[in-house]
Amino acid sequence: MTDLVDYQLNDGVATITIANGKANALSHEVFEALNAALDRAESDEAVVILTGQPGIFSGGYDLKEMQKGANEASALVTVGSKLTRRCRLSRSR
Repeated sequence: MTDLVDYQLNDGVATITIANGKANALSHEVFEALNAALDRAESDEAVVILTGQPGIFSGGYDLKEMQKGANEASALVTVGSKLTRRCRLSRSR
């Protein structure tokens, strides 16, 4: 899919793996890649498993982006919140 996110579809199950090699820090680019993968899973009508690359725990938001300033931090949290709501609401429609 991208260098940041891998998408594998097998028997109606989409496995989306965060694979950015930086403790899976969630940046704007990672959120964009995750949304693209979720779009693909919706198109494939797949159940989704969201995971990280083996041996690396996601540290949450990318601190380098968070430290750029209040506006940048707020924008990243907003994008993350939208993705979280999207995941939560996907199958409850």
